[in-house]
Amino acid sequence: MKKKFISLEGRILLDSGILDGSFFNQTAVLICHHDSEGAWGFVLNYQEASFTLSELLGELVPDKFSDMQVKVGGPIGTKTIFCLTEIKLSSEDVVKNIGEINVTGSLNEIFNQEEGIEEENLTFYLGYAGWSAGQLEEELERSIWIVSSASKKEIFESDNHNLWKKKMRKLGGNYSLISYSPHRLSDN
Repeated sequence: MKKKFISLEGRILLDSGILDGSFFNQTAVLICHHDSEGAWGFVLNYQEASFTLSELLGELVPDKFSDMQVKVGGPIGTKTIFCLTEIKLSSEDVVKNIGEINVTGSLNEIFNQEEGIEEENLTFYLGYAGWSAGQLEEELERSIWIVSSASKKEIFESDNHNLWKKKMRKLGGNYSLISYSPHRLSDN
């Protein structure tokens, strides 16, 4: 009997504690798109690197955006900057809509906004995380990921490097125990 497909759009995937040594070790990944063809989203709490828009784009960035942080969103498409925002955008510039949150790769649309630009409603990502058809479902069957809810605060929080630990502790039991492990076991 074939399982019914359930989309995880708008949910967060948590490393179940077995991805040590991989890019996704102790990550919380927001799923922006998920269908039978595959899935993609952004790592909300990647700890290894972050940049500013001006470091990546130089003088192309208006002053009010130059110091805004760009987080590493995943290992795919690392030459592309995406933006998650609650700002209303023209439909041709929206890559994906997750409830009230828009995903765009059109930074000019963001840069040209006259109002509503606050760091609290913009998050920039370099690259994204992606899964081919059936790959995410197979990883879920192997208990690689734990599916969790997502709040706007978690999505837009600028300093959310502890998001994975917080969410694992809320799950309790063994997950809470796992959350106390160092980011790299070699740091132990």
